Amino acid sequence: MDPAGQTVFGSAKPQMWDAGGENPQAGARPAAPGAKFLRTAPGGFGPATAAPKAITNGTKQADLGVTLEGEKLTLTPDRQLLDAAGTTYPVVIDPTWDAWKQAWTIAYKHNAFPSSAGTNYWNGGTLSKDARVGCAKDAQNGNAVICAKTFFQVGMKDYWDKQILESTLRIKQKSAGSWSCRSGDIHVWDTGTISKSTTWNNQPDWQRLVDATGQSYGGRNCPGDGALYGYTAGGVAMFTFPAQANGGFAAPVKSWTRTKEQWDYARTKFTVGDYDGDGRADAALMYDHGDGHGALYTLLAEPDGTVGDAVRSWDTPEEYWYASNTSMPVSGDADGDGRADVLSMYNYHSGATGAFTFKSRPDGGFENGFLSWQTLPGTW
Repeated sequence: MDPAGQTVFGSAKPQMWDAGGENPQAGARPAAPGAKFLRTAPGGFGPATAAPKAITNGTKQADLGVTLEGEKLTLTPDRQLLDAAGTTYPVVIDPTWDAWKQAWTIAYKHNAFPSSAGTNYWNGGTLSKDARVGCAKDAQNGNAVICAKTFFQVGMKDYWDKQILESTLRIKQKSAGSWSCRSGDIHVWDTGTISKSTTWNNQPDWQRLVDATGQSYGGRNCPGDGALYGYTAGGVAMFTFPAQANGGFAAPVKSWTRTKEQWDYARTKFTVGDYDGDGRADAALMYDHGDGHGALYTLLAEPDGTVGDAVRSWDTPEEYWYASNTSMPVSGDADGDGRADVLSMYNYHSGATGAFTFKSRPDGGFENGFLSWQTLPGTW
């Protein structure tokens, strides 16, 4: 802890584990007693086996010894695990540690308290000890809208000459403002510098979307979240539940799939409507390809109740449309031509909000979206 009470360095319990779990890496082998292992295997054994990334059933594991002397932190591997006859190499020594925030602040506004949008909440201030993101309604104050964004500042001075192989932002989500299945994604952005002048009305520049996830309370795992299914191991599938004469549904039928390398569920917005006017419900998928590259896909319904392959009809260049920065799209016949169109709200980095309409075509695809309604920053 620093004098201000902020965590300077934190770590989960450091551990080590071998490659002998349920899904061992190809070529992994038990150690011979007293054997020495190198990062690169000597000739005759081929290349070194890839290290297992996680602990699974059957993995042999042990805690690392930890000692702190002045500014020196020492981690000591467990000798018994290294020398055990049943240990399967390679062994991962994984001192997960946390170069956490130097400072943080919340940009916050509460429509029932106009001054909140111009108030700085440095390190949480008088508002909260927890980070806050998203918007919700305050039932105790006439359903006034509350919105918040949290900014973290991580010092890089100590890493100036270091090679960073991997970094992960880990935050425990404690609650959410939506109990529905439309709570939206959580975004991580690179922004400009924060200060004690940062407020909702004075936010830093939003420079780059780093990542987004749909794994939030009220999000992807809700019952009734639609027939697009995101697998825990990655990849997606479209399921159809055929209607029965008694008003119920038959067992689901899987008709469209993508692997985790082809499609990320967390980057998908999903809606349903009859986009080609044939009387059958189709699916529209708004997808964030990353770097501001958005696209709209149609999965047309077949007579047997399944869907065809995804057809892309609207596409943008990079840094043009962040699909994950939109609301959940909705379907409806906006122009009265008998075909459903897609409508979506878009949140600009400036704080402005716009409504876009994507008119459907006879082939079930979509025309380029056009802005049909827009508000000034801070008014919606």
